Amino acid sequence: MSTSKPIRIWFYLFGINGFVICAGFLIFIIISLKILEHSIVLQTQQNLQTFSYAIRQLLIAESFNNCEDERIDNLVKLLAAHDPSFRITIINENGTVIGDSDANPFDMENHLSRQEVQAALNGDEGYATRQSSVSRKKVIYYAIPFIINSQRVVLRLSMPLASNVLFFSSIKQDSIFAALLIVCVIMILSVAVSRRIMRPLTELRNAAFRYRNGEFSYCPNIEDPYEFVELSHDLKRMALTIENNIEDISRRRDYFESVFAHTAESLIVFSRDLQIIELNRAACRLFAPSPSEKSRSLISLIRNTEIIDFVHKIMMQPLSEQDEEKEIILQDQTNAEHYLLVRCSTISSDNAQECFLLMLTDVTRLKQLEQIRKDFVANVSHELKTPVTSIKGFIETLLDGALNDKKTARHFLEIAEQQTGRLINIISDLLTLSQLEQNGFIIRTQTIQLRIALEEAIQICLPAAQQKHIKIHLSFYDSHGHEKKESPSASLNEGLFIQVVENIIDNAVKYCPSHSCIDIGVQQTEPPGILIWIEDTGPGIPDEYKTRVFERFFRVDKGRSRETGGTGLGLSIVRHIVELHGGTIQAMSRKDGMNGARFEMFFPGTINSI
Repeated sequence: MSTSKPIRIWFYLFGINGFVICAGFLIFIIISLKILEHSIVLQTQQNLQTFSYAIRQLLIAESFNNCEDERIDNLVKLLAAHDPSFRITIINENGTVIGDSDANPFDMENHLSRQEVQAALNGDEGYATRQSSVSRKKVIYYAIPFIINSQRVVLRLSMPLASNVLFFSSIKQDSIFAALLIVCVIMILSVAVSRRIMRPLTELRNAAFRYRNGEFSYCPNIEDPYEFVELSHDLKRMALTIENNIEDISRRRDYFESVFAHTAESLIVFSRDLQIIELNRAACRLFAPSPSEKSRSLISLIRNTEIIDFVHKIMMQPLSEQDEEKEIILQDQTNAEHYLLVRCSTISSDNAQECFLLMLTDVTRLKQLEQIRKDFVANVSHELKTPVTSIKGFIETLLDGALNDKKTARHFLEIAEQQTGRLINIISDLLTLSQLEQNGFIIRTQTIQLRIALEEAIQICLPAAQQKHIKIHLSFYDSHGHEKKESPSASLNEGLFIQVVENIIDNAVKYCPSHSCIDIGVQQTEPPGILIWIEDTGPGIPDEYKTRVFERFFRVDKGRSRETGGTGLGLSIVRHIVELHGGTIQAMSRKDGMNGARFEMFFPGTINSI
């Protein structure tokens, strides 16, 4: 590429254009002077021809005697006396000058070798233009032959070129002066025209500079010439188009950046050499990169050979075949397992920078829901199969003859009734769960006195607790943890709230040994809300099961749970009811370090003391 500095336009307009015009004009003047000089020479030759015919007739008319050479010389001097620049020469056939108007013939050299003399001696008219050997000036010569006293001689006339026409010298000087004057005028006009043309060009350059800096509203102020006015209008229209395109591109960029950033899938844009170009928030949450890792390689960010091998495989495939996907298990920074659906495709095949998009869809939740669905189907099938099988067995036994033994038949029917009640409880709990999980399910709340609702739930469970000599204690606390007698009121669905407390107390009664204690506490909190805890002195819940006890049909001790008659759905129903109230519930160990389970529920909202 050439690195020479570009030539400015004013140099073309003023320098080169002016030089070309001036050079052309000077060439025209020189050619015109040459043509004029040639015309003058022709005119002079014609004049000399006319003079020569007249002088020849005059010389022939004279009568010469023996001293005729002297008379000839005197005659030609007399004829040319009126004009010193006009010269007449008589030459005989031997080349000897016998008469000359400007010099002594006897002192002159032989003229036989002269071009015009040779032509005249040959019977023709002779013409020549050359430097005179006498005056050293450029001279025009014309010669014709004639006969004097039976002797052939040559009459030659000559005149200096510089003065053979009266005004030729002054014409040449005047022409040169006029040419210089016109050249100066041309240069002045060229400067004016250049400045006239440069003014709109400067304005256009200023407009381009403003457009480059984003001032697309600027309108060039150009009134003429017409082409520049049209060009300024085109530039303005172009600027508006660029502004609209930039705004459209900006909107699209902001839209795609927002979509890219907020997409739930983890998206990573990288180059062919696996250098990360961009990654969205989901990818940052999944891999938790440090600021330096965001601009590092894909290998250092992901650190999973299965994903990297899959990426290499896709990068080697043509775009039309990049529809493969793979499911990979990835451990994050906390060693938690994530099930990822991995896809990769080319998003830019530009030779300057080929880019690829790695998409990682976290299907861990779907896997969990699928597993929950499978466990739910298996658990429901098992829970329903056990009582149905028992009922079917007893009915078959009765049909085989046990009806005749009233005592045995009554015992079998009592067991069938128990299993039927268990089936009804399971179905009832399933219907309750289904109702609670329906989209758009809205609970109706009202202000209730917590003491009355809690005591009603305790009364429901009290008979079973008394059988095992289990005490149930209810306490109320203020926001500072001080026990008080007043009971707060809260906006809750009374029936569902009683069901929540009843289920938790019922579980505590079932799993606690005899002579245990169940404590129920209610405390106001800041920000406004109510914290309710129910804790017992039973065997407690192992740490690994504390987050799973709210799953459907999950039991810590499955055999013992069935002995107590539970359906395995109670705590799942409890969690849904609490969450429908906008609250939270969690299982934990007792805070005093004793054995036992503790359930804490938090209900947000304004609490009023009664």
